Amino acid sequence: MPPVRAGSTRPPRTVRSAAPTAAEQVWRERESDRLRHGGRRPAAPRSATAAAAFVPRGQGDVPWHSIFGFRMTDALTGRIDYSTGNLMLAATDFDIAGVGQKLQLTRTYNAFTAPEGQVSRPWWVNWERDLDVSGANSVIAYDQTGATVEFTRASDGTFTTPSGYSRDLRKNGDGTYTLTDRGSGAADTYDANGRLTKVGDRNGGVLTVTAHLDASGASAGFKLTETRSGRWIDLTRSGTTRWTAEDNTGRTVAYTLDADHGNLVRTTDSTGHATSFGYDADGRVVKVTSSEGRSTAFTYDAADRVTSMRRYAESGEGGSGPTFTYAYSAATPGEQGTTTVTDPLGHKSTYEHNADGEMVKVTDALGHARSSTYQNHLLQTATDAMGTGSGGSGGNVTTYGWDARNNPTSMKLPTGANASGKWQTVAGAERPNTTTGADGEKTSYSYDAAGNTASVATSGTGGGTVSFSYNEATPKCGGFQGQTCTATDANGKKTEFHYDAVGNLDSVTPPAPLGRTTYTYDALGRTASTTDGRGVKTVYTYDRRDRVVGVTATGSADVTYAYDGDGNLVTRTDATGTQRYQFDALSRETVRTLQDGSQTVLAYTADGNVDHYRDPGGTTTYAWDAAHRLTRLTGPQGKATTYEYDNEDRRTKTTYPGGTAQKQALDASGRPQDIRVVAPSGVILSHLSYGYGYTVGGVTVDGARIHSRTDALTKARTDYTYDGTGRLSLAKETDARGVETSWQQCFDPAGNLTSRGQAPGCPASTLYTYDDASELIARNGVTTGWAYDKAGNETAGAPTPQAARTAEQYTGYGQLKSLTTGGTSYSAQYASTDSSERTRLGDTVFHNGPLGLSGETTAGQDSEYIREPGGTLNSVSTGGASYYYLTDALGSVTALVDESGKQVDTYAYTPSGLPRAGTAETVPQPFRFAGGQLDPTGLYHFGSRYYDPELTRFTQPDPSGQEKNPYLYAEGDPVNRIDPSGLFSVSPQFEGCYVVCLGASFNFNSDGTFHLGLSTGLGSPSFSAGVKVNSSNAGKGLAVPVSCSWGPLTGSFDLKSRKFSGSAGAKFSSFGCSARASYTF
Repeated sequence: MPPVRAGSTRPPRTVRSAAPTAAEQVWRERESDRLRHGGRRPAAPRSATAAAAFVPRGQGDVPWHSIFGFRMTDALTGRIDYSTGNLMLAATDFDIAGVGQKLQLTRTYNAFTAPEGQVSRPWWVNWERDLDVSGANSVIAYDQTGATVEFTRASDGTFTTPSGYSRDLRKNGDGTYTLTDRGSGAADTYDANGRLTKVGDRNGGVLTVTAHLDASGASAGFKLTETRSGRWIDLTRSGTTRWTAEDNTGRTVAYTLDADHGNLVRTTDSTGHATSFGYDADGRVVKVTSSEGRSTAFTYDAADRVTSMRRYAESGEGGSGPTFTYAYSAATPGEQGTTTVTDPLGHKSTYEHNADGEMVKVTDALGHARSSTYQNHLLQTATDAMGTGSGGSGGNVTTYGWDARNNPTSMKLPTGANASGKWQTVAGAERPNTTTGADGEKTSYSYDAAGNTASVATSGTGGGTVSFSYNEATPKCGGFQGQTCTATDANGKKTEFHYDAVGNLDSVTPPAPLGRTTYTYDALGRTASTTDGRGVKTVYTYDRRDRVVGVTATGSADVTYAYDGDGNLVTRTDATGTQRYQFDALSRETVRTLQDGSQTVLAYTADGNVDHYRDPGGTTTYAWDAAHRLTRLTGPQGKATTYEYDNEDRRTKTTYPGGTAQKQALDASGRPQDIRVVAPSGVILSHLSYGYGYTVGGVTVDGARIHSRTDALTKARTDYTYDGTGRLSLAKETDARGVETSWQQCFDPAGNLTSRGQAPGCPASTLYTYDDASELIARNGVTTGWAYDKAGNETAGAPTPQAARTAEQYTGYGQLKSLTTGGTSYSAQYASTDSSERTRLGDTVFHNGPLGLSGETTAGQDSEYIREPGGTLNSVSTGGASYYYLTDALGSVTALVDESGKQVDTYAYTPSGLPRAGTAETVPQPFRFAGGQLDPTGLYHFGSRYYDPELTRFTQPDPSGQEKNPYLYAEGDPVNRIDPSGLFSVSPQFEGCYVVCLGASFNFNSDGTFHLGLSTGLGSPSFSAGVKVNSSNAGKGLAVPVSCSWGPLTGSFDLKSRKFSGSAGAKFSSFGCSARASYTF
């Protein structure tokens, strides 16, 4: 295993915490009194003046602060607030499915002064959140992370929500209080003393919080009960130095305190693995050691701000390791100032914030600055780093609009593209009313009285309405009020849902001829088995931390998984054999031992970028600049590719060995505008330009999609027209002679391709017919050659007579295992339970590694693929020579060149990816349209599914349930969107979502995971059985693990945090990761 590199940065000495002020000391004493009195704060503080003078600020999750998260284990995340310097540790001890509301037991450590937790003073459990109602002029809420939210009291007794928050506080007639979250509509109820007693959702679901008191009346834990499912978690004090949390199945989590100070020194999870915490004399966490011995150390200044984080290079108590340091210009938190972050190699980035903690300017290690402005803690403008004026001024500006209830109403790009939306309040929750996309798509939404989505209507050509029905007070489909009973697509075809007595989704009946799918669950609401329409039963087993350890499907080999104590996958055994994984002291994969005994090795730089990658094909090394941008890739043959970037860290030039260069010019919104390839001789090999404007009423406006593409060498221009839903309708190419070639696509309201042809206008020349389940069953009225199984998998297809497919068979896991086309039969094999890691097709054997497909062997001929650390293809080596990939804005391979700049392969495509005239290949290689693998069957392999470019659709329904149409590729827009995983589509050209997506983006969650900014899932039923599914609620308007997607609202706005992600603003590189992530303001 490669050693962990420590770098040159060293941590400063920790400084003792400054003595608390008299006011803070009084407040702390009141906190202790609160716990001694069972959660009731004293009616009158001992010193009213002193108590009123102190309220803790800056702790917890403040929505407008900039917080950097890093994973420590699968249950523990570190979080550093760059706006204040507060260190948080966020732990999840239980995560149990409910009906509408999860039973999550989480806890947060704050280095700053925060409300005192029952288990241990600096650790605050999410269900301890409470209200301080003792003030005459305000009520202070301490949320699930311990953050302070102060509501001022008006003369009429109502409360004003503080700026930047989206919660409404009300005092009820019986003296209790209700705090409603505008995003979900969930309502906390507090008693007259401010203690949390229950949480209700919009559909009548209730989670009760019952306090435990000891003999003296002091707080001693609580019991959480999700009343619909009956599942519960009970936190109790079981001794002076021990607490225990237990769930309804008997799993336990133990908390051990030291006898002298009451600090939480060890937690033992439900599998028996322990994490330990070390403290300094002031009660601040200075070291965390996982069950596998992976350690992280922290230091602090006198204001309790974290000043360093060291990840130890080896398991155990001592030694050095990669270290980040944090320096603050402000004398104390809460003042305007700058946070300087120094990475392990000494690179410095600065974060300038105002007194409220809003990040107004971020300057990376190369001096590139990005700035932002705010109003009421809501982002108004974001200026990128492309400015050429003093201090980086003059950059491109993205502007944002908000309504009075903190809902986003508009986003305008520097080039003018604008998306907008209007909102409505239903059952206390904020719900979209109408949205208008940057290319003119208009969508409207309606809701029932509880705020569940009743309908979603898209106007314009190709538009339609999807609708949903829900259980009323007297359930009509089993389960409980608010659970989805039916979903009707835009063609009027209905899917029915049914639930068992505790609210688990137990069956889904899609339109015929698909068969019904049934589900069973264990006592924790985890999917125990699924039986699909084919009658294939899949059984899941879990460990006591809810990780899948086994999957068994009818007629297929079992798949098993094993994990280390920190949650890292260490072995996977399936039909292909056993694959083993090793991780370093920072839980980064280093060695992967493949089924045949060969190995791949990853090594990292001190600041967390990939230093080199080794597999049986040789070693590839990588070099990075101070802003964590890849600058050089040197392949196994010692030949180097170099990279250049603009100030926004967007790649502008790639120079391959020999001197061939691909250059990319971007517009002010960061979209590809011009891509040209220049040979070493100076000859231009290709030159493509893109336009985003379209005409409305004779006026050209900026959109988000590509509306034109021009080949400067051939003088051919292609213009693109989209329907009202954003699906590609017409692509019309005009060559240098004025000769036009067209590709017309016509869709029904549900997204099925009903006709296509070479002449503009619908219907087009080739007609397609579908059954009620969106299965394609006829071409030009001929039904011969089409067939499906009861799960919707294509078993025979006839897109054209020459490309007919027969004898398509599938494993129990839904993997295509054999088919016949063109008189040749092919068999396939896969690792794990999906189709993404294919190991064989016909006579070709595939070699997979951590960066993607690393090689393949056909008839004894090896091809090795060299990749960037993020997986992007660099070159293919075969026959003793290397060839380099050239691509267009979509990521489609347009050519391969050798070192002399000679194009050995050239590729041209129709808009949907069919090969065109101009395609010529002398060096066989599979990567083509949208970066997918074109198989000899004529299908593209995209991760979990196979794509037919003749039909713009997959041969299987979406296994994730995230697409609006189960078969449609890239939402019907293959010009702007790709679907490399086969699970959801994204736009590679542009990042930026707001109310509706202008493109695609990534958001990092507080637990260190990430999600794509593609869907808010508002009230939309979601449903697809997968390894991680649980019962929850299939489409109650909340996030649903068993999720299906008729829900067409797309956008990256987080309704809970009121945050969004876009392309403008700052960037950061997370520790141990070199991937680009958009900064969340």
